[in-house]
Amino acid sequence: MTETYQMYKDVLAEDDGTGIANLLIGDENFKQKVEEVEAPLYEGCTKYTKLSATVVLYKIKASNGATDKLFDELLQALKDMFPKGNTLLNSMNSTKKLLKVGKHNNHIYKGVSAKVLRYFPIIPRFKRMFKDDDMAKDLTWHHTNKSQNDPRNLRLGLATDGINPFRQLSSRYSCWPVILVTYNLPPWLAMSKENLMLTLIILGKKQPGNDIDVYLQPLIEDLCVLWNEVVGVFDATTNSTFNLRAILMWTINDYPAYGNLAGCFTKGSWKGLGKKATTQKGTKRKMSVKKGVQTTGSDPINIWKKKSIFFDLSYWKKLCLRHNLGIMHIEKNVCEGIVGTLLHIKGKSKDGLNCRKDLKELGIRHDLCITEEKGKKTKLPPALYNFSKAEKHIFCKRLFNMKVPDSYSSNISNCADLSECNLIGLKSLDCHVLMQQLLPVAIRGLLPKGPRHAIFRLCVFFHELCQGVIDKSKLEVLENEVAETICMLEKYFQPSFFDIMAHLTIHLAREARLCGHVHYRWMYPFERFMKVLKDYVRNRARSEGSMVKCVLADECVKFCSKYIKQAENIGLRHNRYEDESIVIGNPISAGVTMTMSSEMYQIAHRYILFNSSEAEPYGE
Repeated sequence: MTETYQMYKDVLAEDDGTGIANLLIGDENFKQKVEEVEAPLYEGCTKYTKLSATVVLYKIKASNGATDKLFDELLQALKDMFPKGNTLLNSMNSTKKLLKVGKHNNHIYKGVSAKVLRYFPIIPRFKRMFKDDDMAKDLTWHHTNKSQNDPRNLRLGLATDGINPFRQLSSRYSCWPVILVTYNLPPWLAMSKENLMLTLIILGKKQPGNDIDVYLQPLIEDLCVLWNEVVGVFDATTNSTFNLRAILMWTINDYPAYGNLAGCFTKGSWKGLGKKATTQKGTKRKMSVKKGVQTTGSDPINIWKKKSIFFDLSYWKKLCLRHNLGIMHIEKNVCEGIVGTLLHIKGKSKDGLNCRKDLKELGIRHDLCITEEKGKKTKLPPALYNFSKAEKHIFCKRLFNMKVPDSYSSNISNCADLSECNLIGLKSLDCHVLMQQLLPVAIRGLLPKGPRHAIFRLCVFFHELCQGVIDKSKLEVLENEVAETICMLEKYFQPSFFDIMAHLTIHLAREARLCGHVHYRWMYPFERFMKVLKDYVRNRARSEGSMVKCVLADECVKFCSKYIKQAENIGLRHNRYEDESIVIGNPISAGVTMTMSSEMYQIAHRYILFNSSEAEPYGE
């Protein structure tokens, strides 16, 4: 059986829906199509056929983001180079017709739509996954390596966030991709870009907000069908059919998107502390009141603004945790709050004139209240967490001189500005590395013991939470310790420091105890996937259409590459190191020879023993 015949058979079997190809072997049209695409590329060629050459070239185009014009010119040049009478296609349009990329229906609708929803049906894609032998084995990996019932039932997670497809930080245009992740796959494959499934693209310019439920309807309908069973799904590993079921376990999103998906208020403030109180950032002295939220007397506060469409799923109300808080965004905001307050960075510091005035009106922390004003300038009493100019320079100098292994993080020294004693351009991963490892080292000896110890405890909390192996009993201890850590921070930092992100850290340990490792529930893989979607944009007037076109092309060549062996390794990431036995990154600078004292030698020796996995069995 040829590769081409097997590919066409699987496609027709999928369309038939019975798991058995309903092929008319005697049909002359079918035989003619197979023979036509299996024709040699040119007379005497034994390695490439018309179909395999087309798939290889089209995958190179899709993997490297080549334009249609470039692909047309490349095909015409190659057709002219090959011997006369070759079967290579000569245009992009003929390639699409051969591979049937981006099929459209023939319905014509009158009028202009208010908005267009790009939906990629998920049920045919799940069927296609089980028709691939290797993928079907990966989908039952947990059953093979651990104890699990119903191994082929799918466990799914949903992530969404707004992006600007024009590579700008402006929020004037917000496009919302909706992505599914399949947790049945092995841990090293579940969160990879190739296995993240784009299901929806909600067009801009404005974010959907509370109306996101309207756009989620086709996805929710398919999820309801998957919960009630999809009959006749073919499994390539057992060569039989089964009834497929799937469950959406939770959503993954940042805090503003959490309000849109869950249907609760996450914006504005409540006026519950009196006529005037401290806002989240301390920049305004009067609290804003959200209509429909404020209540008086003993009436309970209504935090809900709608019933989420996810409750159309019959099992949704029974889940222990429906929406995950994005630890990536929480960690980034907490890190920026700490660093901005320590260095008193304009726009990011949680300390300022209005914050000190609020302290005076609230009648607390009298040692930090404004006592004297000289002319137009007001002098703020120094707090325990304030760096002096010399300490700011030392802090930035330590980060500027910090050297980390290759591929560990970005070059933090590029973010340290020694002239202004400031940190600029910190990304989410930079804040993650700072909170996990670098911040405790950078502030050592620069703060009094109280605030320094509280920041240490917060960094340790995030470090323990992001470990690859977590003990469940340890998570219960972390839940109690993080509450104590927040109380310790309240002793030294002002109320304006504790915005919603600082308070959300209390819930992270509970989420890890209920749902497992944070690596399956943070936004880093989805943000990288959205970066790929941004790179797909070629036509700025039709940004979402460009994304859809490239996503369909990627799925087409991914499917064909499983049958065309020549295209199997195209586009794969290769090892950067010539010696594959090297698993540790290279240093970013040349090595320097130094002679260590006996004391430093013992410290280095002890560090290796305590931090080496080879020495762990002997540590007990």
